[in-house]
Amino acid sequence: MQMLLYVTNGKLDNQSSRFEVQLLPRKPKFWQVKKKPPQTASTVSRCAVMTSSMWHTSLSFIYYSVFFKMCKAHGIGYDVQQKEGTIFTIFEEQKRHRFGML
Repeated sequence: MQMLLYVTNGKLDNQSSRFEVQLLPRKPKFWQVKKKPPQTASTVSRCAVMTSSMWHTSLSFIYYSVFFKMCKAHGIGYDVQQKEGTIFTIFEEQKRHRFGML
């Protein structure tokens, strides 16, 4: 949970079991009209799922950089601005066949 709070800079309300993240407004593209009023930050509710038991015997044959490039090619990643996506955590540095996922 600490990693999720760190990456999203979100807040977890234990009483209501709500996880909220404050999103900053997107920067307008250079071709968009500049006459729009500036947007303010908004707070949205997010859901989080965690697993610490992702395991694959062939994962030890793949370098982490190759694994992350494969994930990116399949659209698996984390959007820093929208604060949503998939985060991987490495548990075993030696055998390299087990990892976690948020």
